[in-house]
Amino acid sequence: MRSPSVYKRRQRETAETLFVEAAERAIAAKGYEGATMQDIARAAGCGVGTLYLRFENKEELFNALVARHCHAIAERLDAAGAACRDPLEQLRRRTEALIAYFNAHREFFRIFYAAGITGRAYLASNLRGSA
Repeated sequence: MRSPSVYKRRQRETAETLFVEAAERAIAAKGYEGATMQDIARAAGCGVGTLYLRFENKEELFNALVARHCHAIAERLDAAGAACRDPLEQLRRRTEALIAYFNAHREFFRIFYAAGITGRAYLASNLRGSA
């Protein structure tokens, strides 16, 4: 039988994943400024109060979203270049891995691209923690 702490941890992780995925959909559709915590809660299928139990505000939720993708991208880039000694070939493989990642995660690419072209590139300076 599982201990309550393992169950609760998994439950929190599952909820966080659900909320981050909902935030990604809402922000990709409406933009960072246009998406509200109510939109994200609706996309997650929960009440907004439930969302606020885990995330203090939209910025904190957005940081979790970016951190999740940044960690995944870093892992893929490291793996893509690890088996090769030639720097130019490493660059080619890592570039291919990045393009493949963005092709597989188009909503995040839409968010990433919009942050740069609309002058929101400063957003990186506002990220917290591992993001």
